[in-house]
Amino acid sequence: MSKLVVYTQVGEILELGSSRAFPCTLDDEVNFSHRLGELAILAELGPSFMAGYIALGEIDFFSNEGGESYVHLKNISPFAEPIPFRDQAPAAPRIDQIPDDVYEEIISKVTGIKNAQDALGASFISETLGRVLAQVKRDQRGVCSFSGIATDNGVATFIRPMQDGGTLHVNNLLFLDSEASELFKTFDWTIGPNLQIVVDLFAATPDFAATVNPKGKLLLKSLAALDQDAVAWHRQQFIAKHLSAP
Repeated sequence: MSKLVVYTQVGEILELGSSRAFPCTLDDEVNFSHRLGELAILAELGPSFMAGYIALGEIDFFSNEGGESYVHLKNISPFAEPIPFRDQAPAAPRIDQIPDDVYEEIISKVTGIKNAQDALGASFISETLGRVLAQVKRDQRGVCSFSGIATDNGVATFIRPMQDGGTLHVNNLLFLDSEASELFKTFDWTIGPNLQIVVDLFAATPDFAATVNPKGKLLLKSLAALDQDAVAWHRQQFIAKHLSAP
C-alpha cells in the first residue's frame, strides 16, 4: 500500500514528538480516514520555508465546531533538512499518496540506508513502532488472540511484515502468546475468511493445537477491523507453503 503525503504550508520549525494540525478538505478526510494511525510524510510547500519533504508523523483527522476538517499529525519526527521534491509539488495544500519508490528514496536520504525496510533501526521509525506495538497490547488487554487466554509472554505480531509490504498500523498486528506468534510467522497457522483459526496439525504439537480458542475463531478485544489485505496475504502464504509440502 502506498504511503500518504500531506502537502501543506507548515511555516515553522517542528520539534521531535510534537503534534500539528493543518486544514484539509472534507474529501481528504473521507478518502483517507481509514488510514488513521499510519505513518505519513509531511511536505512543506513554501514559500516562507524551503519546500520539500520535512518530517514523518502518525496521521489522524478531526473537525472543529464549525465543521472545518483538519489533518492531525502526531509524534512528528522532523528530518534534519528538507528532502527536495522529485516531481512537481501541487500548487495548493492537499493529501495524496506517494509511490513506494519515492518513499524509499526519502527514507534512504534521511537515514543513509538504501532500503526503507532496513531503516527500521532509525529512531523516528523504531519509536513509532514501539508505540504501535504497545497499543496493540493495551487494546487486547494482554489476552492472546489465538487462545483467548491472558499471557505474560505475549508479543505484538505483524500479519504482513513491513518488509513484505505490510503497514505499520494496529490493524496489521495481532497480540499473541510467544509460541502462537512464532508459528504464525512461519505460516503454520493462519486466519480464515471469518476469523476462523486454521492450524496445520502436522506442524503444530498436540499441546499447541489444544490451546486454540474453544470457539475456533480469533479473539479480538479491539473494535478496529483487521487489515483484510494483510490477512489475505498471510492466508495465501499458508496455502502456498502447504501445497508445496511433500
